[in-house]
Amino acid sequence: MNAVVTDDADVPVVIDGPGKRLKSIRESKGLDLASVASMLHLNVSKLESLEEDDYENLPGAVFIQGYLRNYARLLEIPSGPVLEAYSKLNPGRESMPDLKVNHLRKEVHSSHGLVRMITWVIVLGLFGLVLTWWQGYLQWPLKSDQMVEEETVPAYPEEDKPLGDLPMGRESALPTFDSGQASLQLPVAQPDDQITDEQTITIEDEVPAEEAGADQTTLTELPPLTDNPADLQEGRLATTSETAPVAVEQDSPAATKSVELVFSGDCWVNVRDSVGSFKLAGTQPSGKRQVLGGTPPYKMVLGNASAVTVLVNGSSFDLTPYTSGNVAKFTLELD
Repeated sequence: MNAVVTDDADVPVVIDGPGKRLKSIRESKGLDLASVASMLHLNVSKLESLEEDDYENLPGAVFIQGYLRNYARLLEIPSGPVLEAYSKLNPGRESMPDLKVNHLRKEVHSSHGLVRMITWVIVLGLFGLVLTWWQGYLQWPLKSDQMVEEETVPAYPEEDKPLGDLPMGRESALPTFDSGQASLQLPVAQPDDQITDEQTITIEDEVPAEEAGADQTTLTELPPLTDNPADLQEGRLATTSETAPVAVEQDSPAATKSVELVFSGDCWVNVRDSVGSFKLAGTQPSGKRQVLGGTPPYKMVLGNASAVTVLVNGSSFDLTPYTSGNVAKFTLELD
């Protein structure tokens, strides 16, 4: 009987592919093919080819290894043995390259051009801010002084200044009259043998007779000059007592009216006089009484008119015609 010798080298070795292994695990877990394909974002035909280890209808080895790795993660098994089985089944295919990229970081030093440019931009910006602040700091006092000079106006214009004290003596008997006729009797120094009881000097302005009649003023006769100092002193006192009331009556200013604001509640106000010498602005508290100064008329804005009482010489001024929405705007003229 002849023995049959077989050569093991001629017997092909069957290697199970990773696809069949994954298929058996899927079936053991009860997962259908369509649901797994949906979770792996693959169509059913590609998943069937992957489980049958038919890689001809699939893209390159890189994609196949990615599919196998994702399939192993879905089935919760290690992906290393699956990829190793794929490499043994297809030794000629390229392995999945390492996707890690070494990033080279270049150090930037202070001598770099970009760093220098940014530094100069910051320095110039700071210098510009300091310069702008310095110019504003210098101009602010000048603007404040100009505003003070503009707002500071004399309380009386040149033509409305009150008269000072009139000198008491013979000079007070010589006022200036705008119209009419004035007769002034002055003593004239003459020799003793030529002194008369009365010496009259008449000063007349050229005005129509009908106008002069209403404005005509005659001053009291002055005593004649004498050589006796006592008589001269008595004449001076008499002249002063008689002529002083005439001058004061002629030039005394008219009595001014007082204006007072009484606040029964908080009120915002803005009050200015006609020449800018008096100003009252801002919120005034309840219970405050403010007497207005400066020169009338007054321009007033009262934000809470119902809480303000305007008194003119102690009499209440009616704000109703000038009030709209509890805000009063008007000009108070004192005739």
